[in-house]
Amino acid sequence: MKKVITSMLIAFSVFFSAQALHAQEPQLTFEIFQPLPEVDLAAFAFTNGLSGAPRVLMVNIQPAGVKVSVKGIIEWEKPDANNFQELFSFKTAQFTSRVFYNDDIGNSDIKIEESSSNSTLTDENIKRGKPSGKYRVTFILYDASGNQVSVQPAPQVIEFLNPSQTLAISLPITGSYNDAGSVQAQWDRVLGATDYKVKLNVRTSPSQSLEEALDSGAPLIDSKSVGDVVSVNLRSYLDREWHPGDELVMQVAAVIPGPGGGSEVKSGIVNFFIKDNNSTEANTVNPQLAELAEMLKSSIPNNLYEDMTTGKIQLYDLKFSDETGASLQPNEALDVVNYLKAHPDLIIKVTYSPK
Repeated sequence: MKKVITSMLIAFSVFFSAQALHAQEPQLTFEIFQPLPEVDLAAFAFTNGLSGAPRVLMVNIQPAGVKVSVKGIIEWEKPDANNFQELFSFKTAQFTSRVFYNDDIGNSDIKIEESSSNSTLTDENIKRGKPSGKYRVTFILYDASGNQVSVQPAPQVIEFLNPSQTLAISLPITGSYNDAGSVQAQWDRVLGATDYKVKLNVRTSPSQSLEEALDSGAPLIDSKSVGDVVSVNLRSYLDREWHPGDELVMQVAAVIPGPGGGSEVKSGIVNFFIKDNNSTEANTVNPQLAELAEMLKSSIPNNLYEDMTTGKIQLYDLKFSDETGASLQPNEALDVVNYLKAHPDLIIKVTYSPK
């Protein structure tokens, strides 16, 4: 009986020692900050001496204060592919375990000892400008003796929603005239955005650029949050009154949460007018079209000149298309008008077919 008890004690002691040893083995967990709709490529550039990279992931190695080293592998799946290829990998020299972030790697006591990269895939990423598709991140943890620890974290995948998202304003239409009592604004929904901000201001002179007008003085709406909606009545958000006859400029920003405060996707700037119901028809003339008409007076039909300078034609009445035949948006049409004002020599012929 004594022999059996002794054997059980020895077995228990061995089992307990193995469990205690396993409990002391370092373990690595990591978190990727999502969503990541767009981020600079520097976030994935792991090299000694790099600073200023966006912070996109956190690594936690426990227990803290023991010697470890880490290998990282970044694989890429192109937007039009269905398999991952290794983009690059690195392995650090030994360092003291702790919590750290991707921008600490190679830029602190965590030094990169060896690395490799696929130059072809790297060049393709650079040409794309921003990360796109899916990136799989794998970490392998080594103990003080250089052995892989028995428990490794599962790889994680970063999927970029749309690295080149744009935001276009569809209402008010560029150059349109709107009732003072209600001006409806509408814009594209941006994937990953949780809030939209609207900025509105008065353009006091046709010589003012749209950017100057938007940023001058006290805005009518000063980058005010409107929530997760893509259509609002601007009248409800005014900080001060607009007036009949005012030319207004507007921009919308989509707010996308993420590391370092997140990011914003901004629309182009559109300009439009507030109707003056007590004014003469001449007061509703679009100044951009009137200026263009004056420049082209000698080369356009008289009826076209009259309609452009009396308000019978508005910018949104005009139809523009590019070299492929695709229609341009109203804000793009305004760019064309402004470009033609600056380069009237490019106009070869003007024809007009009134309705």
